[in-house]
Amino acid sequence: MKISMLPIDSRPCTYNFPQQLVKLLGYDLNVPSIDQMDFFKQPSSYEAISTWLLDAASKSDILILSVDQLLYGGLIASRQNYVSMDEAKQRLDLIKQLKQTKPNLEIYAYNILMRTTVSTVNAESKKWWEKVAKYSKLYYLEQTQSQPKYQQAVKELEREIPRDVLEEFWEVRNRNHTMNKMCLEFAKDNIFERLLILQEDCATQGIQKFEQQVLQEFVNKNNLQKRIYIHNGTDEAGMEICMLALCTLRQSKSIKIHWLGDNMTFTARYEDREFSKNLYSHMQMMNIREEKSAQDVLFIYPPKASQGDHCPKLEASHQYDDSQMQDFAERILAEHKRGKNCFLLDLGYANGGDMEFMKVVSATLDVRQLFGYAAWNTASNALGTILSQIVACRSSNTMLNQKFTMERILDDLVYQAIVREKVEQNLRQHKQDVWCIENLPLGNALLHQGFESKQGVLNQIFNHSVPSFNYKIWWPRTFEIDIEVE
Repeated sequence: MKISMLPIDSRPCTYNFPQQLVKLLGYDLNVPSIDQMDFFKQPSSYEAISTWLLDAASKSDILILSVDQLLYGGLIASRQNYVSMDEAKQRLDLIKQLKQTKPNLEIYAYNILMRTTVSTVNAESKKWWEKVAKYSKLYYLEQTQSQPKYQQAVKELEREIPRDVLEEFWEVRNRNHTMNKMCLEFAKDNIFERLLILQEDCATQGIQKFEQQVLQEFVNKNNLQKRIYIHNGTDEAGMEICMLALCTLRQSKSIKIHWLGDNMTFTARYEDREFSKNLYSHMQMMNIREEKSAQDVLFIYPPKASQGDHCPKLEASHQYDDSQMQDFAERILAEHKRGKNCFLLDLGYANGGDMEFMKVVSATLDVRQLFGYAAWNTASNALGTILSQIVACRSSNTMLNQKFTMERILDDLVYQAIVREKVEQNLRQHKQDVWCIENLPLGNALLHQGFESKQGVLNQIFNHSVPSFNYKIWWPRTFEIDIEVE
């Protein structure tokens, strides 16, 4: 079985993670070279990507396809108007050619339903990121409630936000929505085996709701609920769909779900529906069943009330008390002693793990005995990552699986929760923009200082057996880094 993937962009989470997890299944994932991919604000070349795609498809049985990468050259580029509507339609036709040339090629595609605001690519754009997000919410309220106060607020924001920023926002939304509708037709015509429409960063009230309604109506009308899925997420999609195509489509997977807190109806930050709805939608898409006697146990650590946030600024979560956290940790230990495979999904915060809880866990159970851990970015990003790891490891905690888990703890927990804040403080003291770092050697030196300053925490989490690991800033920003355990 030969499988190729066109990732959505070149970040470690979207480019490296799928390769690592597919390796756990015993396959090699064919991807474009990193030099052919986009880099931060620089889109990939359509000529280079389309040439690679034609060649890869001719040699593969399965193709995992990010439509955004093919049409626009990356996720950030998908939010900009470098590619016209007509050009995007022409590029989409390449997929039809692939299928006509090789009818037996299984194409699993994913595309993004645009977030409710613009990208943050420097400190200046962060101001418009906040304003456009507010505009999106108020526009939704204006359209659905027709109250004068919302009409007035929308007009005020339209005066505050630069005209070119708002025009591009609307133009791109319209183009991307059109492409999503065309992708639905591709799924209906069996060009795609499966199609995921991932709703990236949003809120319960936002402009995306109108587009979701149109897309969902098409799915329902054509009875495509088992082949097209629309839910929150983005960066995890490549991993999930690789696991589906290689494994669970042919044989379903069962897991036991164990909620550590009572808050099973929370809605995570940057998402627009209850987390539990995303949980079961992602599971259904991956053909994962819930079964109380399953060998693999997914522990979900929900926020006590509302979810905290580690980025763009620290917003504390409502903490469980010490006895509750100890009880949670001992529940994990008990399942481990019963011989179960324990995976921990840490959702106390967005954009990083709950360090106080993980200190309790590490004092109760050697974190190396966990079969998986995830806590990064949005709840659905972390969810998709750990579901993919559950499938990929096949109930065996091999060295490769342990390596992936250790990397997630180092990255999702240690870097995101405590090191990044320190690095950003130091970068700002050196007049660097943390969303677009000019002096990368300085950034990496400060990153090194950041990890060095947290040796005590590292020893606590890893019980004085900290794995050797390398790390560096990947794109010139602090939002994510690349970590590799040796």
